[in-house]
Amino acid sequence: MDVCPVCKHPILETIVEERKRAAIAASAPDAVAGTGRFLTIRNLICACGERIERLYENRPLLPVSH
Repeated sequence: MDVCPVCKHPILETIVEERKRAAIAASAPDAVAGTGRFLTIRNLICACGERIERLYENRPLLPVSH
């Protein structure tokens, strides 16, 4: 469990939206071909309060089989 750097209390994390593809094209100049941009939305709660965090990741795209 993560600890808040401000209040030093544990952070309770809830996934609001699972990881989903936000873009097919690579979003960074140094990203490898076949990389996609993915977004996960999380709800974080600690003694400071509640906040929404959007986590963007560059991840390899899985090949599509027909």
